[in-house]
Amino acid sequence: KGNLMKDGTRNSRKSARLVTAFLPLIALTALGADESNLNGELALVDEFLPGTFDNYEQIYWEEEGNTPKELRHRRSTATTIRVDLPQFGEHVFYTHAYWDGNPARREYRNLYILYADQETNAVRMRLLIIPQPERLDNALTDQSVLKSLTPASLAPMEMVPGCNTVWRLRG
Repeated sequence: KGNLMKDGTRNSRKSARLVTAFLPLIALTALGADESNLNGELALVDEFLPGTFDNYEQIYWEEEGNTPKELRHRRSTATTIRVDLPQFGEHVFYTHAYWDGNPARREYRNLYILYADQETNAVRMRLLIIPQPERLDNALTDQSVLKSLTPASLAPMEMVPGCNTVWRLRG
């Protein structure tokens, strides 16, 4: 609750802790978007990108909300891992996705390349399509199968609007 002050406001330790917890975030937002901040944002996205992501909740709420069937999304699960492929850059990830909660129903396998784009002042993710992806079925457990990939052997997704991602983490 806190103590009641002479002016009628409450002095709360909890409020002070919240303000203290958010000060670094507020300071980061207030900083200009110079190169070091952009590289810091790249490091943050680089840290949070690996993992397994599933749109199950999206599917659930579309059904609960009676979204028309033709507008509903199909369930998709994607696992993304960081990979060491210097021919593509420093921040490279492999993604293996499948449909309907069933790993046997393969959706796609792509490379994601993260970089700090000074021109747009944003962290960008370039998506590259892997042709004949079935040859990489075990890439999540054996990354050596990815060593045969070259920039010339993959198809960029620039031709499909919305497939490349832009992050701006400041205000």
